[in-house]
Parts: sequence; C-alpha cells; structure tokens
Amino acid sequence: MLAAVINPSPDDQDFSAWSFNHYQDHLEIIQAVKAHGGPSLEILEINQINPQDVQSWLERHQTMHNDMNGVLNLQGNDLTAVDFRDAGQRQSWMWLNFNEHRNARGALAI
Repeated sequence: MLAAVINPSPDDQDFSAWSFNHYQDHLEIIQAVKAHGGPSLEILEINQINPQDVQSWLERHQTMHNDMNGVLNLQGNDLTAVDFRDAGQRQSWMWLNFNEHRNARGALAI
C-alpha cells in the first residue's frame, strides 16, 4: 500500500484510485496500532475526496494523522493547506503525507 500513497496520477480516475489506496494504508496503520496494544484510533471518512468540499476532507485527514502521530510519538506536519490543482503544492503535500505514513509504518514495523 505504501507505494500507492506517493504515486497518484494527475487525472481524476487515478486520483480516485490513489484516495482509496491511501485510505487502505490508514486502515492498515490503525489495525497495527491496535495489534501492538495501542488504543483504537478513530476511522474517519477519507476514502474519497469531494471536489466540492476538499477542506473538510483535509481536516478529517489531519485528525487521523494527528491521532496516528500522537500515539506513535511521531512528528507531524500541517496537511490541511494544499491546492491539489497546483502541481507543485500537490507534489509537496504528497511527499509530506507519504513521509508520515512511512514513519508510522516504520514505528510499527509493518
């Protein structure tokens, strides 16, 4: 799953596939936290991004990262400010998001 978190294509169909794979990676991390004796982390709806309300998705996603990073004692980033239509912003955001997923997986040895 981790490779799919960093490699979205710019078209809408592939971005939708990225969103699904990204969500699955969050679920795997949540399951691993629980399996390692950690708390049950909240699962929020981040499977698909509503183009009419991207900010709500970004806030739910940030909450999941804050919870994940907090329980694993990892440093996080502000992932709430991005314009996905801007290629540079999107690429930077993808990299920060990927690094947080990679760090969480490393901390959990998954």
